[in-house]
Amino acid sequence: MNKCANKGIKRRDLLKLAGWSAVGASLPLGFRSYAATEGYTGPLFICLQVDGGWDVTSFCDPKMNVPGEDEINHWANTAEIQQTGNIQYAPFAGNAAFFEKYRDDMLVINGIDAQTNSHSAGVTHTWSGRLSEGYPTVTALAANAYAGDLPMGYVSGGGYQETAGLTRYTTLNNPDGLRDLVLGNVTAWNPDQNYRYQEDLDRIKSYQLARLEALMAREGLTPRQRHGLETYYQARLSRDQLTAFAENLPAQGELQDEIEVFQGQRSTMLRQVQVSLLAFQSGVSMAADLFVSGFDTHSDHDAEHEPSLTHLTEAIDYLWTYAEVLGLADRITLFVGSDFGRTPRYNSGDGKDHWPIGSAIFMRKDAPWGNRVVGSTDELHFARKLEPSTLEVDEVGGRHIYPGDVQRAMRVLAGVDQHPDALSFPINTGEYMDFFS
Repeated sequence: MNKCANKGIKRRDLLKLAGWSAVGASLPLGFRSYAATEGYTGPLFICLQVDGGWDVTSFCDPKMNVPGEDEINHWANTAEIQQTGNIQYAPFAGNAAFFEKYRDDMLVINGIDAQTNSHSAGVTHTWSGRLSEGYPTVTALAANAYAGDLPMGYVSGGGYQETAGLTRYTTLNNPDGLRDLVLGNVTAWNPDQNYRYQEDLDRIKSYQLARLEALMAREGLTPRQRHGLETYYQARLSRDQLTAFAENLPAQGELQDEIEVFQGQRSTMLRQVQVSLLAFQSGVSMAADLFVSGFDTHSDHDAEHEPSLTHLTEAIDYLWTYAEVLGLADRITLFVGSDFGRTPRYNSGDGKDHWPIGSAIFMRKDAPWGNRVVGSTDELHFARKLEPSTLEVDEVGGRHIYPGDVQRAMRVLAGVDQHPDALSFPINTGEYMDFFS
């Protein structure tokens, strides 16, 4: 079996190519570069789900302590809010390197009211646009609209992954198992040896397809039976594309390792990024959900949130740097969000509890809407109302930003807002808020 000839790129060459900043310099690289295969070449969409409720007052909506009120942030006792371009950030974790490097490629939306302190409701609201279950993610809508015939149009590293029956998602928790499944004719003990001769395997496949076509032509099939046969038939036809992806997957020793973010909290996000981008580059996928947890810091907030935020920003830097190496960066739109925020005060265990007000970040290379902040909160992190058409603060006649507003904007940004299937799941939050104009 032919193997990819390009076995990787050296670290020193990657550093020259990608222009690593201090954020990326400490990363375990694990980069590998391949020749692109035929397949999907359109826009790519990624949702990064920050699970547990992140503290945006120590990230992209920084807050100083207010005299006479509970202490909001310990860091505010010795440091000041920082700003790069039009974006303010907290002098905490790895924020400085991240915001300084990517400010021109990001839009920050502050003051999003999740209308809940419940994790399950917050996750559903943030990633579907409404509090009750049943609505698809925007990644599912995009995969359905752009890539319904791709074998792995929508890939997921976990978290909220509702498709509402429009498409299907593929989990990437076991890349080795996926490779072994697709490359089933390759022996486990020798990657250059096959179980059967190729001509025999081709003959078997032709007989299998002929039998499948005969089954599909039978009269009296129920809609469920026909749908199952058609799905299986499409999967068989797309096997060559999956083979290209499987051959692009790094060997076990070249996959990104699971990382211990802090004691008792581990993350596979770098591996999720690595495998998702290789699926994109192989042309078999165009939408991905990434998942990272560890942000539900009800005790020892700073000690746990600081490494979690650092890991988050380093993983995002890894994503954009690897995407540049693979030639994908110009096609990717990234949406980063969380269940909700955390209280603007510490509890008795030096932790922070659930707070409905949070933020979101959109990123795209050279975005015309970059280096901007939309939305606002007061000095105690209560959301301010906006006039929807101007996005200016209007506490009298305005309204709050809700996750549904963000999801509506994401649908527009992805170009799927007028697709019939998206219109079947309307988000009714009032007048449209155009965050990107």
